[in-house]
This record gives sequence, structure tokens and C-alpha cells, in this order.
Amino acid sequence: MNVLRRVLAFFIAFACSPIGYAASQVVITNLDPYMEGKGGLFRVDTTAGTLTPVSTGGLFQEPNQVARSPSGDYFIANEINVIRIDGTNFTQSVLAQGHLLGLAVGGLAVNAQGRVFASVCCNSGVKSIVEIDAATGTQSLLSAGGLISNPFRITTFGNDALLVTQPDAPGQILRVSTSDGSQQVVSSGGLLKSPWDIQVFSANSAYVLDVGTNSVIAINVQTGEQSLISTGGFLTRPNGIALDTDGSILVTNRSSPQGLIRIMPASGAQSVVTWSGLVDYPYDVLGIAAPVPEPHVHVMLSIGMILVLLISRRQHTHAYGAGALIPLASIATTVPK
Repeated sequence: MNVLRRVLAFFIAFACSPIGYAASQVVITNLDPYMEGKGGLFRVDTTAGTLTPVSTGGLFQEPNQVARSPSGDYFIANEINVIRIDGTNFTQSVLAQGHLLGLAVGGLAVNAQGRVFASVCCNSGVKSIVEIDAATGTQSLLSAGGLISNPFRITTFGNDALLVTQPDAPGQILRVSTSDGSQQVVSSGGLLKSPWDIQVFSANSAYVLDVGTNSVIAINVQTGEQSLISTGGFLTRPNGIALDTDGSILVTNRSSPQGLIRIMPASGAQSVVTWSGLVDYPYDVLGIAAPVPEPHVHVMLSIGMILVLLISRRQHTHAYGAGALIPLASIATTVPK
């Protein structure tokens, strides 16, 4: 009985725990708006408060939103194109440019299957969500028109959807299906004045960074309900939002103070994590992974139950003899509740 309980407890704990990156793998982009060769990707140690260059110069022009693939490669919306940073040797290459992407790639996301999505925004091309083949760079239109007016930052929501910020009035969060491109409004207006970036933090909720009020707002993705987490303070020119390994919120801030701001969700309290001369225009931040999709939980629990039943059968084989039929009621009583 004790063995069975331990086995099932392990799989329940594993299934329900989020898979994330270590604190040392939190990264930020430096925008380099004046094309001085300062653009790049930097790793942040959120405990020591130090910055380390990952990849700089080269193809970087105006690195905006950063995403990470399951294989460990980084993909960055680089204004006119999407670039890949190899997760092993950190070399740069252009994944996609032109065609459907136009001249303004606003946001970028990579889901658990490695599918790459980009938003086309601002004054370039058709305002849309585009899928990019991670191997070939081939572009295909996922969603355009309808509710999409000026999409900016995007993030994955489970395995089959994207959440999209639209900063223009009235300020909206959209949900776009990655299966068929269908759109729906998640939340609109209210506390949302100019929603800029978004980070999923639970199965049904996301944090939204609003640059209209310099605030972090929690959104229930199912109901659209909004609640204020933190506003003002160190958030003077915020740009990107992410999660750290302890569940706190990380926000890049461009000036006074320049660097990374930590926000405690329960209290809204703010503190400065780091700033450095290495980065003079901190833009996006990538922290831990989004919560594990529900299928992961189901699979792990199923494996756990199978192992429990196999162990149970072995125990009862000793009691009843090899080849004997085991009463179902007897098996049921060995499964911990």
C-alpha cells in the first residue's frame, strides 16, 4: 500500500507541476532604436542581478518579442524579419522575411509543438497572424480581418490558441485558434487602455502589461474579468512581461529605473532586479514557460494509474498464485484514494 501511494503521489505531483526555465535562463532583448549595433539578447540572473550577452550585433536591428522553442532555439521578432538564435552555439540566421510579414513584425510565439507564429502590425502589410514553418521559413496566413485591427504581442494559450494584444482603443485581448484562425474577444476596455504584452500564468488566466496606464492587469481568459495587480511606481516606461521561477512577475522598463522590475502578484509590491550599461533599451523579457497544457496532466496521471494497477496485480499474484484471476474488487481496494 505504501509503495502504491508513493507511486501515484509522484505522478500527481509531476503532472500538476509547471515545466519552466531556470532563473538563469530569463532573457531580455535590447531594442537598439538608433541602429548603433547594440541590439541583442541578454541572459538575466534574477537572483544575482547580473546580465550576460547571449547574442548581439550581427542581424539584430530592432529585436522586439522573443520566444523559445521546445528544442531550445530562440526566435525573435526583429522589426522587418524573424531571426533564429541557435540554442547551442547561439549563431544567428534569418528564418523569414518579407512576403506576408511586411515590414513590421510586432510579436512572436512558439507553441509546445514548435509551431512559430508572428503578428504583422503597425503600418505594414495586412494586419494579421502568420504561421512560419520553423524548418523552411515558409509563411502561411493563419488569421486576418474580422476582429483583428492592429495585433501586437502574442503568446500561446494551451496547445490550440494564441492570445493577442491590440493596443489601439478600446484596448483588447483576442483569442485566435491555431487550428482554423477563428477569433474571439477575451476582454475589452475597462482597465485595458493600451494593452501591450501578455503572459499566461494559469490554465485560465493571464497578466497583461498596459502601457496606457503603466499597469499590470490580471485577465480571466474564460470570463474576461479584469483585476489590477500593480500600477505606477517603478513602471515608468514598461515594455515586456514574463514570469520568474517563484511566480513573481518580471517587467522590462526603459527608463527611471532602466532594467527589470519584479512585481509580487499578491501585494503588487515592486522592486528593481537589475539594470546595466550593457542594455540601454530593454524591451521584451522571456521567463519560465507557460503552464503545462491539460493533455500533459491527463497523460501523466494515466501512466501513474497504469503503474499502480501493474504493481497491484503483482502483489496479488503473490497472494492468489501465478495465473490466477484477480477479483476486481480486490484490485480496487489497493488503489490509494
